[in-house]
Amino acid sequence: MKKIILWLLGLLILFSVGIFVASKTMPYFAPSYRSVGDLVFANADKLTRIIVYRGKEKIKLRKKDGSWLVNGYYGSNAAVEEYLRKLQQAKIVSADVAMLPQPQTKLRLDGGAQKRFFLMAAAAEKPDQSLVGIDGRNYLLSENVNPPTKISDYYVQPLLPFGEHKLEQVVGLPREAAEELLTLPCRGAFPHLPKKVHNAEHKSFAAVTEDGIKIIFGIYKYQENYRLTVNLKTTIMPTESAAEFVRKNGFRYNGWFFVLSHRDGSRLFNLLKND
Repeated sequence: MKKIILWLLGLLILFSVGIFVASKTMPYFAPSYRSVGDLVFANADKLTRIIVYRGKEKIKLRKKDGSWLVNGYYGSNAAVEEYLRKLQQAKIVSADVAMLPQPQTKLRLDGGAQKRFFLMAAAAEKPDQSLVGIDGRNYLLSENVNPPTKISDYYVQPLLPFGEHKLEQVVGLPREAAEELLTLPCRGAFPHLPKKVHNAEHKSFAAVTEDGIKIIFGIYKYQENYRLTVNLKTTIMPTESAAEFVRKNGFRYNGWFFVLSHRDGSRLFNLLKND
């Protein structure tokens, strides 16, 4: 009998330790009853996925090998980490909030031991605070945890950050248009054109910077949609900074199809001659 009691006691201890360890590894562990002063998203830096829903828009953020991917393409780590910092520091200022105003943003947070943590976020009277709805209760938070709802806010801007690398030569496109190209915003990218597209029109041009970066551009048009490809290389004698730029940034460009607005895409496409 004693052996059975000791065996059951051992199991109870192991179970209790397991529950304690699991609770400590939850990325945003907080008691089900939340009160003023509580941290709502403790350890938010452990998150590996965030999904932002706003109307019909859906923005997917996923952490992979230390980088944040936004709808599948490399985002701005600094922008996402700044948002996570606000989440982690957010404390409840008031638990007496009747309802959330419109518009509202729905978030799904994933990471660690807990999955599919949902909340609704809305603007508060003070711009540095926010209102959130969690598990049927509404709270006023000390931080503005409303995420950006424009996908471009999650990417490094502009698309081609060549500020210190001035263009020396442009082939196939008027120089003025090429200069404007360097200010285009990043709207996201895909690893290929849609599978159903088999007859996309294609045009190309190239540019070389003063310090030895060679950029080969391609523009694809299909069903009034436009995509831009960017291939980074170096000339025979690049400067050290130019070679370093290509080495560090090549993976962000080579092999990707960047989204162009209809306005920017049609203007560039019409300025180019057919390949």
